[in-house]
Amino acid sequence: MKSVTNVFGRSVTAAMALAFMVGCTIPALLGSAAQAAQVQTRSIKMSDSRPSATGVDYLLEFTTSGSAATDGLVVEFCSDTPLIGASCATAAGFVPTLTSVTASTGTVTSPAANQLKVTGLTIAGTGTYSITFSNITNPSGLGTFYARLTTYNGAAIDAFTGGSVTGAYEDYGGFALSTVQQVTVTARVMETLTFCVSGEPIDNTTAGSDAIVRSGCIQAQTPAVDIGSGTPKVLSAGQVDRDSAWMQLSTNATNGAIVRMKATNTCAEAGLSSTGGAACSIPGINGGGNGSAAAAIVAGTAGFGLFVDNSTATTGVANSVGGLVVGDVNYHSSTPANANIADPANLHYGMDRQSGTGAQGVLTVYGDPIAASSGPVSQENNELVFAATSSLTTPAGIYTGNEILIATGTF
Repeated sequence: MKSVTNVFGRSVTAAMALAFMVGCTIPALLGSAAQAAQVQTRSIKMSDSRPSATGVDYLLEFTTSGSAATDGLVVEFCSDTPLIGASCATAAGFVPTLTSVTASTGTVTSPAANQLKVTGLTIAGTGTYSITFSNITNPSGLGTFYARLTTYNGAAIDAFTGGSVTGAYEDYGGFALSTVQQVTVTARVMETLTFCVSGEPIDNTTAGSDAIVRSGCIQAQTPAVDIGSGTPKVLSAGQVDRDSAWMQLSTNATNGAIVRMKATNTCAEAGLSSTGGAACSIPGINGGGNGSAAAAIVAGTAGFGLFVDNSTATTGVANSVGGLVVGDVNYHSSTPANANIADPANLHYGMDRQSGTGAQGVLTVYGDPIAASSGPVSQENNELVFAATSSLTTPAGIYTGNEILIATGTF
């Protein structure tokens, strides 16, 4: 029994010694962090996640644990683990560059290449706290890297040197971050220009001669301008007769578009002909001597001309605002009273037939500008008023003229 007692005695003694050693060892492992608590709802938001991106902001946000208020913190970046107290690897390409970092509050220093130490803060024991670090350069590597946060009171922060040497911190937390390749989104918008001419209004507001309201080029009617009065329509030396067509322009051309008109009659007067175009007994109006200045058509003095009204919007169409496609001064008088389409008796008309090197007229290769926009436009409508009168000596006949309208965008 004595032998047994001795055996048990030694066993009991050994067990007690083991229990004592364990009781001493656990506090030794906790060390300076024995009273610390992990912060909750923590994150580090990056303003840019591309590898090697410069000038990046890191927004640190966390909810304190409810322990004492603190006045300093350390953020340590590691390539291997976010665990507080573990060694901290700084593999090339997997820790950010902190050379010129600034903080939104407090005084920030970087005692080591992977560390940010901030003092002079006011971090309440309970609540949410945030601080922004600016001018960080992201790791050059692609993938995950880590950060560790510890908070301190007073001079306790001075004991932190990194890795397992943390000093007596109050709160702590770990973070995982990642660099990723940017998503490159490509969308292509083609150059566009939609242009049409219609014999009826297409502004989604004005009813045509058949009482139908039309909208857009898809509903454009083939124009057939018929100038005169009565049935059938005939010109008279006693008055000026008129008839209209409409054009609509849409383009995304940055510098806008120009609409030109080209006459197909070959007569020098660019007027109306009853002989196939070689001779024009109803000549183009003679404003400025060659039709280059808008002028009145005088009843009884044979003449033919065009007035171009400034554009109006197409009702219900986004970005169609009106007034963006402006009649050229040759066809739209700068005198308001002579450019008021609501008062047709006072309108002035043009038919520019300048010719020669560098000239722009209806008889030149590319025609004469009659209207233009200075930028992109959406379904802008211009009324084109063609007017004519005959003289007492104008030969009888059917007079025609074909006018080609050409829209050119400058992209």
